[in-house]
Amino acid sequence: MRRLLRLYHLFLVGVLGLLTVFLVIPVGMQVLARYGEIVPNYLWTEELSRFALIWLVMIGSAVAVRENTNFDIDLLPTPATPLGTLIARMIVRICVLVFGLVFLWGSLEYTQFGLRMTSDMSDINMGYVYGAFPFAAIGWIVFTLEGIYDAIAVYGRSETALSLTEVENGTR
Repeated sequence: MRRLLRLYHLFLVGVLGLLTVFLVIPVGMQVLARYGEIVPNYLWTEELSRFALIWLVMIGSAVAVRENTNFDIDLLPTPATPLGTLIARMIVRICVLVFGLVFLWGSLEYTQFGLRMTSDMSDINMGYVYGAFPFAAIGWIVFTLEGIYDAIAVYGRSETALSLTEVENGTR
């Protein structure tokens, strides 16, 4: 399972790279059309860049949950014991998990609503765009469950603080 999650993470990082390149093309066309006479002013570039940005942000948030670079704040005081560290990490991860479950439930309804609509300029079914939200929520949930498992496993082995840092930074 760990290998599958690592491959999924690498796949998402690759998709982020492709989406970034894909986002540069319509935005570049918009800039050239606005400030130069090189490219005609296409209306679909604005809509396409907006849709790519939505997917970029949502996939990026799932990757950030896996790498613990987002949603992890220092709200609680630094624990002095390994058990305190486990409890502090579990509080944060359970909050992210609950938020992910609520977000998944709401985003599924939102995506069903989007399936009945099409975009104005490019005539794309909006379900493809709104599908980014449940896709990201599933990533949050899966990667948060992995983080919970890792935190419990590290506490169970009672390893050094270095191994906790490795798990925290996503270098597992």
